[in-house]
Amino acid sequence: MTIGILPLLLLQNTWVVDDNAGPGVNFTDLPPAVAAAADGDILLVQPGTYSHFTLTGKGLRILGSDASTTFIRFDETFPYGSPTTISNVPSGSLVYIDRVTFEHNLLSGPTLHLHLLIQGGTTRVALADVSLPFSSGFNQDQGIDANLRVDGAEVWVFRSALVSQWSSSDVVPSGGSSALDVLGGAIVHLSGCALKGADYLGCGSCACAPATNGGRGARIRGGSTVWIADGTVSGGSPGCCFLAGCWPCASGGHAIQVESAPGGGASFLRISGDSTSLVTGGPGMNGSSFPGCPPIGNSYGGDGILSIGAMATVHSVPVFGGDGPAGAGLPASGPGITLDATPLPVLQVTGNLTLSGGSATVSLTNGPAGAPFFVGVSGVPDHVDAGPLFLGELLIDPTATFVLFSGSLSSLGETSLVIPLTGLPANFTYFPFYLQGIALDPSGTFWRVSNSTVATIRP
Repeated sequence: MTIGILPLLLLQNTWVVDDNAGPGVNFTDLPPAVAAAADGDILLVQPGTYSHFTLTGKGLRILGSDASTTFIRFDETFPYGSPTTISNVPSGSLVYIDRVTFEHNLLSGPTLHLHLLIQGGTTRVALADVSLPFSSGFNQDQGIDANLRVDGAEVWVFRSALVSQWSSSDVVPSGGSSALDVLGGAIVHLSGCALKGADYLGCGSCACAPATNGGRGARIRGGSTVWIADGTVSGGSPGCCFLAGCWPCASGGHAIQVESAPGGGASFLRISGDSTSLVTGGPGMNGSSFPGCPPIGNSYGGDGILSIGAMATVHSVPVFGGDGPAGAGLPASGPGITLDATPLPVLQVTGNLTLSGGSATVSLTNGPAGAPFFVGVSGVPDHVDAGPLFLGELLIDPTATFVLFSGSLSSLGETSLVIPLTGLPANFTYFPFYLQGIALDPSGTFWRVSNSTVATIRP
């Protein structure tokens, strides 16, 4: 532990951000705080509403109080503000954000509706316990909106909700906005997250045709790699358009669409979890028609996974197409999809993560019965393809990891450990610890690698 983590616990400047100015408050909004902070600094963001920000060229820890009380919001005046953007973080630095909600005003204008944009080949970002709701807007750009877009960066997302609620649009035949859009060879790992594509209201009485498909839960393209673990993904419901006395409806959104890059470079998707995880396409809609209308009212459900020249592997997670009055979507559509791959373990951390009498419960489930295992912890996340000895990727830095505990799983493939936090050094506060579990496959020839999770200790 001394070699792997303590060098990362060097004291950095800590700034307090509170929209209610007062004693001990350094900044009343996030943009000036982000601009003033140095690489590695900590921003403690108190309950309140703050402006979106642009972070470039450095790594910071931005720690909100709670996603239900700490909001980062678009500018609600015209012209509408751009999303929070994180880019060009230097190699060796990391941006960590937790316990905030990224949102924008309800009726925003015809701009790119992103909540959070992360980009750059050296950029590494971890998000934990954040919310990215998507609940607007009119005249959205054709299928390129998203709650979160990752372009070429490396990102870890833990226990977060990317849930689109509704959108209204003109002609968008390519489909509605996605909860997650990954492109440019990016690498993304999501653990314990909920993703849902936008439900579309259609365009009412305007002369539009065809109607808009429901949004995708996730779109993966451009030779990118994504692992969705221990979570739920669903497509959105479609819109219906009034046209010459008829209500033709589009189709439900695909839960996940994974595409190859133009000219080569297939994207790769891995899904793992237990019986609580789920992937399902969006539902179709009942259209209505009057005498003389063509029979095009009812629509199909979306697919669970649609592959366009890409690869997808599913480990013990149910995958369904969405129901639709014209027909259900397919669980899997397209080449390169494996639905019944070897189950992978699920790792979770719960508890009162404070230094004042708190404790953390670390549990590993969904593993092979009686298998040898260990749980490692590191101060640095990573994403390493460790080769044929491991099924799954190493998501913590193997050069800065120590074994937290080890043993054999129970006959149900489970284990847990309660770790008291009282007495830890004060400089452990506000520091994220990344954990991952590994269990030996019954064949004895390889290790099954769990999802990753993170725990941040508070005072």
